[in-house]
Amino acid sequence: MLDNTIFGIDCGATKVMAQSAFYDKKSNFVTPGKENLEFNYSDSINWDSYFTPKSIETQKKELDYGQITIARDEKKQAEVIVKTIALVLSKIKSKNYGICYPGIKNDKGIILMANGPRIVDFFKQFPMIKSLYDDSYCCLMGEINSSIGKIKNQKNIMYIGGGTGIADGIIMDSKVINIDEYPSLKKSWQILVNSRDTIESYLSPKGILQKWNDKSADKIYSLFDLEKVPGSFPLFENASEAFAKLIKTRIKFFKNHSYNLKKVIIGQRLGVFLKTCKPHIRDLFQMKSEIPIDYSTDRRVAALGAAWIKVCSQK
Repeated sequence: MLDNTIFGIDCGATKVMAQSAFYDKKSNFVTPGKENLEFNYSDSINWDSYFTPKSIETQKKELDYGQITIARDEKKQAEVIVKTIALVLSKIKSKNYGICYPGIKNDKGIILMANGPRIVDFFKQFPMIKSLYDDSYCCLMGEINSSIGKIKNQKNIMYIGGGTGIADGIIMDSKVINIDEYPSLKKSWQILVNSRDTIESYLSPKGILQKWNDKSADKIYSLFDLEKVPGSFPLFENASEAFAKLIKTRIKFFKNHSYNLKKVIIGQRLGVFLKTCKPHIRDLFQMKSEIPIDYSTDRRVAALGAAWIKVCSQK
C-alpha cells in the first residue's frame, strides 16, 4: 500500500530543504506536514562563497568533446553539497522521498550547472537515489499539485520562480509544456538581454544582487536591503526590462500556437520580494506587462513538487 506520508527535498544552489508532505488520493494534492529542515552550504567551513562555475560555453564544449574537467575548487564545492544532502537524508530518516536538483543531468550525475559546481558522479555518491527531478519542473508541479500552490485550474499561464536562478514554467491549453521539446522556446538562462548577459542574470535575485556587489565595496545579500540603498533603482529597472522581454517571448509562443497568455505567476524569492517590496518597484514590473500578475510566496513549493512526482512514480 502506498504510504501517504512523503518527503520532498529541494537541493538549491545555496541550501537543501526537506519538507514532509501528505498525499490525498481524492484530490491528488500534497499538503505540507510539520517537518521542515533547511541546511545552508555556507554552514560548512569549506564552502566558498566566491566560487564561480566555468562558463556555460566552456561546459558545453567539454560535453561535446566528452572530456569534463573538474578543477580542485569545483570538486571541493561539490563535496560540501554532497555532505549536506547526506546530512539531510540522515535527519529525515525516511526512504520515501523525491529529490530535485538544478542543472543538466545524465545517468551518472550533474554534468552542466549555471550556478554551482557539477557533480558528475552524483549517483555513485548516492546509490540509493535513482533519479533527480528538474527543479523548474518541481516548482511548477508544486504550484499546481500542492495545497499551497497558486496555480489551480489555469489553462494558459507562465511561471517565473526567482532565486539563485530562474525556474521557467509554461501551461498551455491546460497542459504542462516541456520547454526542451520546443527548439524555438528558450529558458531564462538561454535568452540574451545583450551580447553577454541573460534574462536570468538580470531578473533572478542572485543576479540583481551580484550586479550590485560586483561594483560596490558594501556587499548586500537581500533584495529588501538593496531596495533601501540610494542608487539601486536602475538595477530594478533593468530587471523589469528583462521581465518584459521574457513575457514577450512567451506571448509570441502562445500566439504561434493559437492561444493567449492569461496570467503570470511569480514565485520563490522573487515572488516574496515583489509581493511586499516598495510599491514603486513593484509597479515597474506591473507596468511592463499587460498580462495580470499574481505572486506565490511560499518557498516550499519545489520540495512539495518533488514529493508529488515521487508519489506519482509509485502508482
